[in-house]
Amino acid sequence: MSRAPHAKLYIWTELRSRSTVLLRCLSNIKNSFAFLEPYQYIAISGPSNERQSEVRINFGLVKEYNSWSRKHVKDSIENYHKTSHVIVKDIADSLGGDYSLIPENAVNIILIRHPAKCIDSLIKLTDEDIGLQSRVASIKERLHMPHYSHKAMLKLYAFLKDNNRPVAVVDSNDLAVDPEEVVKFICEYSGLPFTREMLTWESLPPDVLPSNWVIPNGYEDLRVLFNPCEVASISTNFMFKPDPETFNLSGMHPVCLEYIEETLPSYEDLLKLKQNFNQHR
Repeated sequence: MSRAPHAKLYIWTELRSRSTVLLRCLSNIKNSFAFLEPYQYIAISGPSNERQSEVRINFGLVKEYNSWSRKHVKDSIENYHKTSHVIVKDIADSLGGDYSLIPENAVNIILIRHPAKCIDSLIKLTDEDIGLQSRVASIKERLHMPHYSHKAMLKLYAFLKDNNRPVAVVDSNDLAVDPEEVVKFICEYSGLPFTREMLTWESLPPDVLPSNWVIPNGYEDLRVLFNPCEVASISTNFMFKPDPETFNLSGMHPVCLEYIEETLPSYEDLLKLKQNFNQHR
């Protein structure tokens, strides 16, 4: 795919899939703007976590976007031309199956990770603050777990393919093995410019985000309990180790095991559809 003058990339993913660090990398592109999980925040901020069509969000970093609904998200991304490139990262399940919300002029990447590692990483994220039972209860209540986003990603992929919309599946484990090849593919596929320099970046304090990012102000409430962006902030590159081929599930909470059992078949189907990298390995 040739480079577009105004490239828009939407990354659809699951919690704890290394997607925030990928967003950090891509937002290194000059004259780019990054949106962090606008639909996900709307999905979890309504009364009783119900998906609301008119929940208002204060995106304080961009004055003209102070009041957003789900419709505002789509319209604003489709019509944003103040920078050459727009990159959005979101949780696939936050659409609630309403595919009319997908920006029509965006290229879509579906970023997957083994569900056992997703849930393990999510549990560890809050490990220092609250005990196991409270962690699981908090995860299930605050982040509507288990929400089975790999199921949502598989359905989303089918919709995009059936409607001839640009979509590719990428396994985040490949980012750990060969980040340059994966990032180069994502850029070429979406029309973003690629340079090797974008694979490294300046470390920031853990509570500071890049200046060209927009996040819902309400995410500050979550960051009191845990900081899902900390690794992306303090990192300087893709420092991940590849996930193991097998996972030890002994001792894992039944809620987490249920999540893995329900999600694994969809993940395995997506794995068959993923972009193949590093054929020389």
